[in-house]
Amino acid sequence: MATKFQGTATIRFNGKEYPTDNDGSLDVGGKERETVKGSQVYGYSEKPKEATVEVTVFNCEETDVMELQNMTNATVEFETDVGQTYLLPNAWSVETGALSADGKIKVKMAAVECKRV
Repeated sequence: MATKFQGTATIRFNGKEYPTDNDGSLDVGGKERETVKGSQVYGYSEKPKEATVEVTVFNCEETDVMELQNMTNATVEFETDVGQTYLLPNAWSVETGALSADGKIKVKMAAVECKRV
């Protein structure tokens, strides 16, 4: 039996699925580690890192670029075609609002944490 590997992901904001390019990415966040070294390697330090979802939304009649830009306290779902779903609760828009001439909107959402559901 062959193993199925991920080929696509569906991304939703507050339960609404927008038409998106297949360029979406999920960074689950957590801890960012940096090596601590001087005259030798001593170990590492940790800093908290937010979870993020980045995607390109295709503009259409129902899309509101300002709504995407102003999102706060949003629920972001990242659902893969291999049955994995990740949730970013209470997310906010970080980099949104640029509508290109070819009808594409880059959206980046961030949250304190990412949960697998």
